[in-house]
Amino acid sequence: MALSQLIQSFEQWRELGEPLVWVTVIQTEGNTYSKAGEQMLIAAGGQFQGLLSGGCLEGDLLEHAEEVRRTGKPHRVFYDMRDVQADELWGLGLGCDGALSIFMQRLDAKTDYQPFADLAEWAWEGRLGACALVVESADASTPVGSSLWQTAELGGALGMEEALQQAVLNELGRHPGPALTSLQDPGGALELFCMPVPKVPRLLIIGAGPDASPLASLAAMLGWRTSVVDFRQSAIDRFTGPAELLACVDAGELSSELDLDVFDGAVLMTHNQARDRAYLAALAGAAIPYVGMLGPATRRDRLLQEIGDAALALQGRVYGPVGLGLGGRGPEAIALSIAAQLQAVFTGVLGSPEQSLGG
Repeated sequence: MALSQLIQSFEQWRELGEPLVWVTVIQTEGNTYSKAGEQMLIAAGGQFQGLLSGGCLEGDLLEHAEEVRRTGKPHRVFYDMRDVQADELWGLGLGCDGALSIFMQRLDAKTDYQPFADLAEWAWEGRLGACALVVESADASTPVGSSLWQTAELGGALGMEEALQQAVLNELGRHPGPALTSLQDPGGALELFCMPVPKVPRLLIIGAGPDASPLASLAAMLGWRTSVVDFRQSAIDRFTGPAELLACVDAGELSSELDLDVFDGAVLMTHNQARDRAYLAALAGAAIPYVGMLGPATRRDRLLQEIGDAALALQGRVYGPVGLGLGGRGPEAIALSIAAQLQAVFTGVLGSPEQSLGG
């Protein structure tokens, strides 16, 4: 499930003013379809966005969600598929050989759909932050469903007294990834689920030729926010792929027209040596961690040599030949190899160009 799609559905449903149910995987064991931190939203009438099990558990989750929506009481549900016989007895038949603990809570207009509303905004904007959810509580003053969320500049809390908030913030700082943790409050023990705010990744495609459209389409399916620029207005006019920004921008104007540092990846595909050289020099001054270049390694090396000292700023960030070695020919196959590499780099599976399997 793409985070961008989850956020877009949330914005549409929030406009209707009806309660939603926010569903979060808080712990897993063994082999499971989703991992801790995965989320989905359930709206009225059984509408939902996101998948936690590939569709196997969602029917049961819809029933639990209706109770949460009706009562407003958070609910925790545990699915154990490690016992194959019990799994088949209950009619799930998932065959995942794992277990999931899932937390469900209502979002409504009374609380301005918090904390999800702020988390969605931060994820869309790429702000670094974290959130703590109280999933078990022995303290009557801090009920289950209380939460605290924070970035370096912004934050909020629901159902959590100010005296407790610093201790929760400290706990968030100890867990860079999704984690269940315990906290001893003077009023009783709390179990918290701590999670970083995920980020909606952003891609800059430089070159709006026919081979750019399949890449933009795959990026959209993966949930990337995509911008496309080209030095040719005619190429911009003919572009058919999805893009939130589509503009004619020459290399000399790139850094002034766009905030390059917001992008997580850029792919050069103008098929023009001089133009690629100019755009590459412009990208050298930005903090984009992935810069993909079409063509063989000899072309990559020549372009880097031609931009002189600016190439030093690109060390460890240039993926060229761009893409993983998946095989196949044509724009669609090339786009798939690039999208796969982008996803691998963004998720940390690939940490450097040297770890790539080929281009």
